[in-house]
Amino acid sequence: MFQIEGIPTLERMRKDHPFTLWGMEQVESSLLTFVAPRSGHETWTCMMHCRRGDPWRIKAFLWCHLDPMEELYLEWGVDVKPPFRWEAMKQAPGSGLEWKLEEEAADLEKIIAKILHDIWWCQRNTKLALAHLQHEALRLQASVVGVN
Repeated sequence: MFQIEGIPTLERMRKDHPFTLWGMEQVESSLLTFVAPRSGHETWTCMMHCRRGDPWRIKAFLWCHLDPMEELYLEWGVDVKPPFRWEAMKQAPGSGLEWKLEEEAADLEKIIAKILHDIWWCQRNTKLALAHLQHEALRLQASVVGVN
């Protein structure tokens, strides 16, 4: 099992963790975990199972822990709660934001690059969803204040 703090790019992995990549290539099956430090309101973790073969296969679960919505609304200065369906963003069962990611590629670096791109996409969409939610909360708050 290999663990890396943060969610690096492939170039960063090559530079900072060359022995992790080398070690993964030496075994039939390995686990790789990315644990990112808290960033804003989000904490990201990814656990992946890598299997050597032709092609290489990775099955991964990506989790995003968000601060409680009440804390976000308080920080944004709103007391309205716009409707938002986090379930529409999820790709795996569970109560949090979870995604199941699967990729195949001819070699280890290509498959890790694909998974890292998938993770980036999930992070991007989560940030966009939070920005949209904040905008909607502020808009609803303004309309409530305007009515009073």
